[in-house]
Amino acid sequence: MVDASNHPIEVMVHEDDKPYIQGEKPLVRLNANFLNILPEDRRKMVKQTYKNFRTAIVNTTLSDDQELYCTGGITVINTPGHTPGHICLYHHPSKTMIVGDAMNITDGMLTGPRKDILMDEDYTQALKSLEKLEKFDVENIITYHGGLYKNTKHQTINSLLKE
Repeated sequence: MVDASNHPIEVMVHEDDKPYIQGEKPLVRLNANFLNILPEDRRKMVKQTYKNFRTAIVNTTLSDDQELYCTGGITVINTPGHTPGHICLYHHPSKTMIVGDAMNITDGMLTGPRKDILMDEDYTQALKSLEKLEKFDVENIITYHGGLYKNTKHQTINSLLKE
């Protein structure tokens, strides 16, 4: 949380997620259409998870293919699906792709977006977004659910599109 820090934190998000982060729009996961497709136990869990969500002022908006000239070079890749402005970040020197919720690690294997938590059109968009990642020379993938996946040579991102 930004307000928990003793130091200034620059909040950087894709322009499509800015209104959600700043509280100008309700979070996608709290949208009534989304909540209504979930079983009751999942609905309660989602509401509990986001109960304490705090908004933040966005200092910088990011766009697709933007280059960030820090830590040796990072490319921003807009990968909508999980949220409208979901992004992945590719760190050039380490050949590391930070994918957030665009991919997961399940039983030691790289998996695509979670169909069970996305509406159909969002899942379709999330899969399409993975295509944009194929052009990068990736050796390490960091996911939100699962952590670090190494040695991606034996499993390409493209293989996830065939799931």
